[in-house]
Amino acid sequence: MGIDLGAERLLGAARGAERIAVEVKTFAGLSTVREYRDAWGQYDIYRMVLEETQPDRKLYLAVTAEVHREVFGLEAVQMFLRKRPMFRLVVRVDTEEVVEWIG
Repeated sequence: MGIDLGAERLLGAARGAERIAVEVKTFAGLSTVREYRDAWGQYDIYRMVLEETQPDRKLYLAVTAEVHREVFGLEAVQMFLRKRPMFRLVVRVDTEEVVEWIG
């Protein structure tokens, strides 16, 4: 499945034997709350589509280390994640390296 979202996109990949899909988000808008809401909405939609079309594929949201620290470190977001977990990849843009798998 590949959906072009401009600077953001959904990619199919493999992690060892595990099949994954990765939604890349930039959080480049003016409102962190709006960006998080939009990211969660897209993540939820893609997860439902994958459950129907590719149930063996696990969905991850990819964000930079800075976004992860600033957005996903917020107590309100942490509270939400405790109730509705979201698998995440934390990446370094300069080296294009995954620094943390969450989920």
